Amino acid sequence: MFRIPQPKNEMIEGQDDTRLVVLHGISKDEFECLLKALLCRQRGQNKSLVLHFTSQWISVLKLSTMWECTSLRAAAISWLDSNSWLLPSLLALAQRHNPISVEEGRHLGIETALKLASVREGLRLERLDPTATRLDFTPMIQKVFEL
Repeated sequence: MFRIPQPKNEMIEGQDDTRLVVLHGISKDEFECLLKALLCRQRGQNKSLVLHFTSQWISVLKLSTMWECTSLRAAAISWLDSNSWLLPSLLALAQRHNPISVEEGRHLGIETALKLASVREGLRLERLDPTATRLDFTPMIQKVFEL
């Protein structure tokens, strides 16, 4: 953004301490996680010494993806893949009473959301009798799709 020609006589973000650069949609904590990961990697320290929680590495993944920091993104994915967070998280989503919301589906991605829905649906139908395919789902479809 600093390389783009700027109009003269206008206040430019980041020009001095009174004109801060505003990063919309990014929290202070997310940005701090990214900076910690960058500083640690620059100094050659072990990545496990920097961020200790999955949520911190998810912040690094979010911002490194957004800003195309490929090596940092790969480090975040590597840490998250080596962590045993996925199964317990999916299990919690599958076992909870409320279905996956549209917003959660957007965050999870269509493939993951549909797989979770399939798991939830399969288990619920297993509990019913074998004639479950003859159940009338019309009221539920009308409610969910607001028909």
